Amino acid sequence: MISARDRIFSDFMSRMLPSSDHWILDVGVSDVVNDGANVLERSYPHQENITACGLSDAPDFRAAFPNVAYRQIEPNTSLPFEANTFDIAASNAVLEHVGSFEKQVLFVGEL
Repeated sequence: MISARDRIFSDFMSRMLPSSDHWILDVGVSDVVNDGANVLERSYPHQENITACGLSDAPDFRAAFPNVAYRQIEPNTSLPFEANTFDIAASNAVLEHVGSFEKQVLFVGEL
């Protein structure tokens, strides 16, 4: 699993070409902190440019990644960010939890 997540990060970097000037939203971060979770936060060199969001208050995530801004979100609601706040949005292993196909389409459109 760790090598698969590392490949996902490499793919993200090569396709999105993020720089220190880009603001990144990571939707659906894990409360579990281990070598296989939260690959963007673990690997991206500019953690201060990441805003992560998830469903819990995420004390372990916040402790592990103190340079990453964290925002708790509510299920089945719009994301609490103004349009054009971020240059890049990422979401890994989240879409299957969103619900129906229609809800998935709305979710992706919001990113």
